[in-house]
Amino acid sequence: MKQLEINQMIQRQTPEFLHTIWPNFKKVAFAIYDENDVYVFHHPKFPNEQYFKIPKDERFIADGLLIFEDYPTAIVDKNRYETFPQLMAIVVHELFHGFQYLQDEKRFPNEISGVMYTEDAQNIAYRVKERALLADAILLKNEFEKLQALKQFIAIRKKRAILFSEFVQYEQLMESIEGPAFYCELKTYLLVTNQTVDDVFHLYGKSLIDAKESMLAIRKSCYDSGLFICLALDKWRPDWKEQFFDEQLTVFELLEQIGDFNIDVEVECNEDAYTIAEIMNQHKEQQVQQFFNNNNYLVEIKGPLKITSVDPMNMTHWHDNVLHKHFVKIKLQEKEVTLLQPVLTRICDGDLWHISSIQFYSTEKPTVKRNKHIIRELGEIDTASYQVAVK
Repeated sequence: MKQLEINQMIQRQTPEFLHTIWPNFKKVAFAIYDENDVYVFHHPKFPNEQYFKIPKDERFIADGLLIFEDYPTAIVDKNRYETFPQLMAIVVHELFHGFQYLQDEKRFPNEISGVMYTEDAQNIAYRVKERALLADAILLKNEFEKLQALKQFIAIRKKRAILFSEFVQYEQLMESIEGPAFYCELKTYLLVTNQTVDDVFHLYGKSLIDAKESMLAIRKSCYDSGLFICLALDKWRPDWKEQFFDEQLTVFELLEQIGDFNIDVEVECNEDAYTIAEIMNQHKEQQVQQFFNNNNYLVEIKGPLKITSVDPMNMTHWHDNVLHKHFVKIKLQEKEVTLLQPVLTRICDGDLWHISSIQFYSTEKPTVKRNKHIIRELGEIDTASYQVAVK
């Protein structure tokens, strides 16, 4: 990291600057790293230093928030960003997640609802329409048309919440966690670059009007809608940030409070919605089928199995199958094992946690010895309790 960038970061990261982004923004520590070094700023363990440098280790992966030396620390991978404004903006984004941590934020969604998200064409039709209206509420030039778009957005969202409550609740909670963080990121980027929302819509709002993209990446698409709801709150309820952490309302529920918009809006469940539903299904099927593109031994285990931990951001649900792309923890024979590799599970009665079988690839062929299956990744398994097939 160049000294000029370090100086710019220190000069910009003032309380005054952060308070222009969000009132009473409390800054945690933050760290910017590359493949070799980590630069840590504003950490209470080193109060007399503007920053300190340490070698990079396995704790610093991707962008996020971690507890480093007993203190919440936002971390950012410098190599992912080409310009200082981009780097500065994402640092503020992750700092806001640290601020949420300090504020004991509790509006977190049930991530499993995102994994099991519906492919219903009616939900798709409503969602595509409402996202386009939300974009119009911010980007249209005519003030009357902006307000009409906002009213219709709220009306359609409320109608969809009645029909698909679990999934809309997931979206609204995700919007409330990530939307304000992206809002802080955007506000920072605009201040540093002297640009407008119109100038950077392709960076921060494109999926609002891309129906296919928004339905293939549900979690990610909530970032955009959450951001634009925050921008709508800025316009129609400018004091919304003052009490945001004092109540547990979602950003959409705050937006609802600006007026009684119980207007009747009809949305046609057209051919496009059915096409997107089929694309969603095909996309999931392709990911599951790709799992089988492996030349090692395919191991399938059937018996009393239960999942105890998952990575919901890296899972694909297709019919009765769930693909865990990176890892999964499973309980068998009263012991818990972790598989740090792609694993395909077959769920029981729509319950992701209770499964009838698991499949994974092993570099060694399992063997049987003294009534025990010997499997490299799992150790010994009782032959009386579990069936093991190898291809």
